[in-house]
Amino acid sequence: MLSIAHMSLGSDSYYLRLSAEDYYLEGGEPPGRWLGGGARALGLSGNVAADQLKAFFTGYGLDGEALVRNAGITTGKLKRKPGWDLTFSAPKSVSLLWSQLDENSRRKIQEAQLIAVERALSFVEERATFARRGRGGDERIAAKLVAAAFEHSTSRALDPQLHTHCLLLNLGVCDDGKIRALLSKPFYHNKMLAGAVYRLELAHRLNHTLGLETFRKDSCFEVAGVPDEVLTHFSKRRQQIETELGEMGVDTASAAAYATLKTRQVKDLVPPRRELLQRWKHEALREGFGAAHARRLVGGDIEPPQPAATIRRALHAAIARVESNRSYTSSNKLLLETAHQLQGSGVPPDELFRRFEEEVQQAPGLRKLGVRNGISYLATERQLRSERGLLDTVAKLQERRLAPIAERFVDELLTKSVIIGPQVGKKTAITLSDEQQQAVRHLVLGDSPLKVVTGIAGSGKTAMLAATRQAFERAGYQVIGATPTHRARQELANGAGIDSDTIRKRLLQLYPTSDYLLRHHARQLVRAARRWRTHLPDQLKLSHKTVLVVDEASMAATEDMRRLLQAVHDQGGRIVFVGDDRQLPPVGPGGAFGAIIRRVGSVDLTDVTRQREPWARQATQSIATGDVESFLTAYASNGWLTTEKDRQSLERSLLSDWQAAGGAAAPEQHIIAASTNEQVDRYNSAAQQLRLEAGLLGKHESLDYGSECFYAGDRVTIQKNSRKLRVYNGDTGTILAVKDWGWTKAVAIRLDLPERTLAAQTKEVLKHTAVQLLRAARKRKTYRYDPDAYDIRIVPIRTLLGNSKFADCSQPGQRPAIRLAYAFTTHKLQGATVDHTYVALGDSMTDREMSYVQGSRHHKSLQLYATEAAAGETLTELAKTREAPNNPDQGDEQSQQFADSPLAKEMLRSRRHSLAHDMEHDELPISP
Repeated sequence: MLSIAHMSLGSDSYYLRLSAEDYYLEGGEPPGRWLGGGARALGLSGNVAADQLKAFFTGYGLDGEALVRNAGITTGKLKRKPGWDLTFSAPKSVSLLWSQLDENSRRKIQEAQLIAVERALSFVEERATFARRGRGGDERIAAKLVAAAFEHSTSRALDPQLHTHCLLLNLGVCDDGKIRALLSKPFYHNKMLAGAVYRLELAHRLNHTLGLETFRKDSCFEVAGVPDEVLTHFSKRRQQIETELGEMGVDTASAAAYATLKTRQVKDLVPPRRELLQRWKHEALREGFGAAHARRLVGGDIEPPQPAATIRRALHAAIARVESNRSYTSSNKLLLETAHQLQGSGVPPDELFRRFEEEVQQAPGLRKLGVRNGISYLATERQLRSERGLLDTVAKLQERRLAPIAERFVDELLTKSVIIGPQVGKKTAITLSDEQQQAVRHLVLGDSPLKVVTGIAGSGKTAMLAATRQAFERAGYQVIGATPTHRARQELANGAGIDSDTIRKRLLQLYPTSDYLLRHHARQLVRAARRWRTHLPDQLKLSHKTVLVVDEASMAATEDMRRLLQAVHDQGGRIVFVGDDRQLPPVGPGGAFGAIIRRVGSVDLTDVTRQREPWARQATQSIATGDVESFLTAYASNGWLTTEKDRQSLERSLLSDWQAAGGAAAPEQHIIAASTNEQVDRYNSAAQQLRLEAGLLGKHESLDYGSECFYAGDRVTIQKNSRKLRVYNGDTGTILAVKDWGWTKAVAIRLDLPERTLAAQTKEVLKHTAVQLLRAARKRKTYRYDPDAYDIRIVPIRTLLGNSKFADCSQPGQRPAIRLAYAFTTHKLQGATVDHTYVALGDSMTDREMSYVQGSRHHKSLQLYATEAAAGETLTELAKTREAPNNPDQGDEQSQQFADSPLAKEMLRSRRHSLAHDMEHDELPISP
């Protein structure tokens, strides 16, 4: 893998003090070596001397002359940035083999590592090394790199970890002979591809020089024959240390160790390599993999790869993977995915670069959209056909005219309070705002079968839809709903009273597949054999009196939207799209909702009502429009943004606030929003532990579930569907009891269902009575009516017949059927409203859409957390002093307020989807 970190002035001392000529016997690591075209141009070669690196680090030449304008400046805006640490880490199996083999084989692996690093560095120099010149730096020119490479062999925990630190000095040697500061963004933009180049070259060299067999593992490679158990053993201590130090915001092993270097000797930091090698061999032998096992892997008869055929297969796999995620892709991203597919194949990166463009041109079903800023954009013909079908259907529906609904149905409804709430639960009377009433009129009145409403998060879209449903039903229409997720389905059903299901289920009802019908009929044959009641397949037929409401439409994939539109076009009826295309996009190819808005138009809801505090409502409007500075200023100045020194302190602070505010006592009202499933698992475990310590969970009533343990009182969420058990993906609830008899396991969960009205309870009692009378007539066992069983579900984990569908899923990559529910991913929370939200900002997933959803879920409070490094000095100071700036209005000065904040920059970065068709025709100035 490849990681990149900014270096600070003085950090060169770590690499220099750690390097030693006699590292094998005396400790430390080998001396550094000069690499890069810029180093050669300056006459630098061989080992790195201390005076050389120190001079270049500060921006001076060996003669003491300043090489750049800010040479030696250590404070202020012109503070010298010495460069970047590009760390190339060999796969764990390579490092482990290196630690077990003889000296000659180790030397070959080290040589392969150096060549792979040089090849990757050459790629960075060719593709990503630029400086600026001219007045205002408006001209970008190519430059050559000056790099000092230091080979290290251990992790912080002293496990074998062969890696190379390439210190890219902030000195670019340009063709005109001048030395200039380098641009950092191209390094980060090309980081993934540079890492892939390094791994391709390394695998090729290992195949060629040592006869090692390699195979692809995700986007990396490993050496065949090295047991996973041994790799896990040598990774445990590394993971523990990285958990502690990595959460401090430290990106590299060397940067982490630098803080302790001043008080420790080199030999204490890294023991002599001879001593380490002996230790590693004894340790590996105890785990069942010694030097003899390692030797047997060397010298294998490796069949040379067929570059053309191998690259072609990898490209086709890359196209399929890219197509499943986005409507279109850039040639650079397709190249990266192809490089990932080639990992471990033995194909060198030069072969890939030489053949890639030709293979892309010959790839069937791939179409070039155009060029922007020198980058080609491509899409598959299948995706373009799907988009053309969608846009054609939209155009046809726009031309279609329906019999308009009389205005009296809307007027009668809007002259009084609107009743909102679920069909079987308690309802609330509210008065719609003017813009909500306008949206209702837009959706109900008129003769167009296709209508769109967009609205900022918390602007009352659900209440508006409740009124829309009632207006349509007064006019004799049937209103049904479709949503991308089960949580959104619950919100639509419970909030607007619309009979809803997921888009996937609606499409299955509209277009039943042969597999679905076969499974249904097989189940009915079994029921008939048992003399149970049978029923027809669950199918949906639209009519001219049907209104299909698609909520959270921005999260719907393009093909799903096309099929829904096609069903309305073919069968009749009306279709209503509601959502916010500024929120999270779908997992698959998206952009359809935004494209429909641009072609059909929409009525917009902009008045935020969800947040209780007026300033919080204004902040939601700010984050919705991309005004990150105003959003962060509002929360920092009101004391709702906390900054901490490191990630570990940040998470401790978040959990402490969560507990103090009542999260442990009422977790359903206090939700932690995270970006990744790994973060969710970490927060869930910590929150559960806090509740255990507070005596809020039944310690003596527990059930082991995979790597987790459920207790009575735990909050959980269901992640699979079962119509038989009446539980669905996205349902949440509280565990009332757990049963574990060994041969059978089950949990009793009280679901978070809306409170029933008296009429609903009466209807339920009558239905239960009728069922029991029928059972009595058939001389079958009858049951008493249990009013408390309305929201209780018994979910079996294991029965006498074996594991149920809710059994622990131990297979990698598969999600558990039941999960703790103190924290959720942001994707799971889109469309939800919660009382209190807690968000740790600033990770690799942070972007404009993610930040918008995270910042708009709450009704009462939103507590934000960030590390000081991510927040930057200005935002950190504002969060601590809570003093709002003197220029709160938007403007040029305000837009630069957090210029030193990496977090603010990430929150501005958008990953919004758009159609390939729009990229081709509207958004890109296509080059010839």
